[in-house]
Amino acid sequence: NMADKVRIGIIGVGQIGKVHVERYKEVPEAEIVAVCDLREDEARRVAHGIGAQGGSAQGGGTPAVYTDYRELLARDDIQSVDVCLHNRLHMPVTVEALQAGKNVYCEKPMSWTYPEARAMVDAATAAGRMLHIQLATIYEPEARAAQRLIAGGHLGSLYLAKSICY
Repeated sequence: NMADKVRIGIIGVGQIGKVHVERYKEVPEAEIVAVCDLREDEARRVAHGIGAQGGSAQGGGTPAVYTDYRELLARDDIQSVDVCLHNRLHMPVTVEALQAGKNVYCEKPMSWTYPEARAMVDAATAAGRMLHIQLATIYEPEARAAQRLIAGGHLGSLYLAKSICY
């Protein structure tokens, strides 16, 4: 049912953006309806690739193409945007998207500084929208176990954490 699909706009279709496009194909509830990139030729190529496969995850046709993300954000038929830009652009574009009433899925790292990350969270709260950062490791058993230990007060007052992954 098309009404059950989340209509998504992808901002940035470089290396990471293309990976996200591939992953959305595995999510039946997702439909990519717009892509945006400063390189219009690359945005068109990615959009046509999506359209040639019947749209994202059995959705509609070829997604619309934009070179200005603000035009994508102005569409009221897009519920969520996926920010796949350079790290330095995560905060400003995410905040604008949240203020435009979109839910945001943002590639890692969240930002370069704590104040920027805080601004992103505050913008989501103020807009009443969802913000998630692409960080699959937070769902792994080790991360969940650490979170339970912290929440249970077993580690005292935490002021520094260091993680090593092999």
